[in-house]
Amino acid sequence: MLTALIIVAILAGIAIIFAALSIIDAVKSYKMLAENAQKNLDKITSDSNELKTRLIQSLDELSVVKSKLIVLLDEVVDLKKDISTSLQSVDSLAKTIDYSAQNVGEKVEILFKKLEPLENLSKALYSMIASPVNNSITFFNATKKAISTFTGKLFGK
Repeated sequence: MLTALIIVAILAGIAIIFAALSIIDAVKSYKMLAENAQKNLDKITSDSNELKTRLIQSLDELSVVKSKLIVLLDEVVDLKKDISTSLQSVDSLAKTIDYSAQNVGEKVEILFKKLEPLENLSKALYSMIASPVNNSITFFNATKKAISTFTGKLFGK
């Protein structure tokens, strides 16, 4: 009878060791998955930030061009008032510059509208990656708590 209890105890110990090794392997796998997901998320965030910086620089340059065109338009209007002999040609030039300034403004608005899908894409990518990473972390924490509870119950008695 004592021999049977010793054999059962040894088998139970071996089973616990194999279960612990399996759990440790699973935890390592989940940890590696979370680290890879974090690295990928950091890379996407970095790329998105770089794209955002470049787009802002481009928009700033377009704003400078628009400002220069507006200043030029004001100067042309002042010149039109001063030169009455060439009123027709200056008036035509002012209309052309005004049309160009409006066209630049429309192009800037179109560019802003085209940038919205990129922003939405970066948000969608973030939401697609954040949920699995969060779920993995939650699962890892739950597994950790289960192991802690299991070992507490096992060695507590």
